[in-house]
Amino acid sequence: MDAAEFYLEDLKSKFAKIDPEKYYLSYSGGRDSHFLYWFIKDILHEDRIEIVAINTRMEFPEISNRMIKNADVILIPKMKPHEVIQKRIKELSEYKAPNDHLKNALIQEFQEIIKEIEGVEKE
Repeated sequence: MDAAEFYLEDLKSKFAKIDPEKYYLSYSGGRDSHFLYWFIKDILHEDRIEIVAINTRMEFPEISNRMIKNADVILIPKMKPHEVIQKRIKELSEYKAPNDHLKNALIQEFQEIIKEIEGVEKE
């Protein structure tokens, strides 16, 4: 038995100890979750573990396509991540903080996060 076979057998033994109906796979479409998807479906032939994806609408097309193809359920949040941050900035800017320096630093940090998420700098 080689190392890969040993690893798969070890993983099988761990899955044998769970009730599949009490678990789901949080499927991102990336390598790690796709490996577990493959293991659950192709090695264990287990259909009772639900495959759940969350489409943030920011995934690369190949990841979105993989989610659509493999997930039993795809959840779509009401807001995109940068919309949540913008909402929090607005709430924070309206907050009467005892320390304006801290409040302004948090707003600045949130704005930097939005730039990173969107991938562009805005004036």
